[in-house]
This record gives sequence, C-alpha cells and structure tokens, in this order.
Amino acid sequence: MKQNLFSVSSIGIVVDPFGLCTWPIRYSSAERVFIELASIIKTKEDVYQAKDMLEGAANLRPTRLQLLLENCTSIKAKRLFLWLAKGVSPTWNKYIDISKINLGSGKRQIVPKGVLDNQFLITVPKIENEYY
Repeated sequence: MKQNLFSVSSIGIVVDPFGLCTWPIRYSSAERVFIELASIIKTKEDVYQAKDMLEGAANLRPTRLQLLLENCTSIKAKRLFLWLAKGVSPTWNKYIDISKINLGSGKRQIVPKGVLDNQFLITVPKIENEYY
C-alpha cells in the first residue's frame, strides 16, 4: 500500500486503549479503510469484492468521508471509491460534495478490457447493475 495515501496521515485514524495499561491501539476508521481498499484494487474480482463490502457499509459518516477524500493523494483511490459508492447508492453518498475533491485529469485504467465510466474517467469491469 502507498505510504502517503493521505496528506495528513492522522485523518481517519482511531486510537483506543487496550489492556490494563491502556496501551494505545491505532487503526483505520471504517471510512478510511474503504479508501485504502480502493487504492490497492488491481483485478475485476477485487472490484466485485469491494462493491459487495461497500453495499453493507450503510453507516459511514459523510463528513469524515469528505475530509478523507479531500486529503487523499491517490486519484485512482478517490475515483474508484466514488464510482463504487455511486453504484451501491448508500444514503451517505448524497452528502459527498465531489466539487471539493481533486479528481485529477486524464483517464485511469483500473482493470484491462473494462468499460470507461464517463463521470470518473476510469476503466472498470462491466457490472450488470442498474446503478452503474
């Protein structure tokens, strides 16, 4: 995984105490995990699995997602995450302001021999779904 996926490395990191000594455990929030996942997708099977997981993520926080997407340095991760979110149509998706997110320029290929999504300019696998 890319080391500097976010311009501010602590965004979306949760720190919880663990054990009797309240040893701090650092882990990514659910919102950050999905963007991190989008950054490492390489195959159409990865895309299908990410789509299935995102369908079950109805309680992601749009304000945290907005902040993460605005501070994400990976154009691929942002475009792919937004494309997946558009396809599963979660309730939090309507609160994301895409105009504030730098989506770069030019086309990106997520998988070979896919179809071009004209909104996000990424080549993705063809998914039989009314939302895509």
